[in-house]
Amino acid sequence: MSTSGRMGLTRLREHANERDLAIIRSIRAFKFLTTRHVYELHFALHASYVSGIRACTRVLTRLESHRFITRLPRSVGGTGGGSTSTVWSVGPAGDRLLRSGSPDQPAGRSRSFEPTLMFLSHTLAIADLRVLLEQHARAGELELLDVQPEPHNWRKFTGRSGRLLTLKPDLTTVSAIGDEELFHFWEVDLGTEPIHRLIDKCRSYQQYYDSGIEQAKTGVFPQVVWLLGDERRRQRLRQALSADSSMRNDLFLISTPDRLSGALSSEPAAAN
Repeated sequence: MSTSGRMGLTRLREHANERDLAIIRSIRAFKFLTTRHVYELHFALHASYVSGIRACTRVLTRLESHRFITRLPRSVGGTGGGSTSTVWSVGPAGDRLLRSGSPDQPAGRSRSFEPTLMFLSHTLAIADLRVLLEQHARAGELELLDVQPEPHNWRKFTGRSGRLLTLKPDLTTVSAIGDEELFHFWEVDLGTEPIHRLIDKCRSYQQYYDSGIEQAKTGVFPQVVWLLGDERRRQRLRQALSADSSMRNDLFLISTPDRLSGALSSEPAAAN
């Protein structure tokens, strides 16, 4: 299918319905998603898992045939991972379609790249968090009002040294439980970074808190939730934070992905 010129763009739009666009936007937002992620975000309301995953696979295959999306050469978990472990990124036709319909998309074509295993693992772990939040919302435990992955959630501010700095959370959310709005910064740790790197990130959050920019918008500073799967690393991070008198420990909550309910209901730090 030719995608050059105005006629090419018209044909692209004819081959993509609203759900297709939503899927392509989700993949673009997170850079990479597996078939399972796409199913959870866009097909989980089907009558059964079997019918939902079949519909999801069928749609993804069609989008791939029109070059809206493309699969990575390897699946997550190796050759035995199954079809739901296939990893997808936005293809050239999908990139052009998104750029044509959104003024905030970059004017030039996005470059495709082969991610390192570490980058891909972390990216997909953030997508796992997004799916967990969606599952909690479907269960009626909360309402998701806004979810922003990076780089859309980056915050620029002036640090203590007077330099312009950028805070880069893995994910930011605004949710509601009853009448209460909750604000969170999320950090997903896979155990690949030394603890001092995590502390450096915490210091960035502390400096951003000190700037007062976020509090001026909402009256509170979002709870910073660190998700670490290893108990030893959780203890080491807690100890390092407690030993640093320059940081407010109430800014940070150290938890695990299977304890999201407690993290979501925790109180944010006061505005001053």
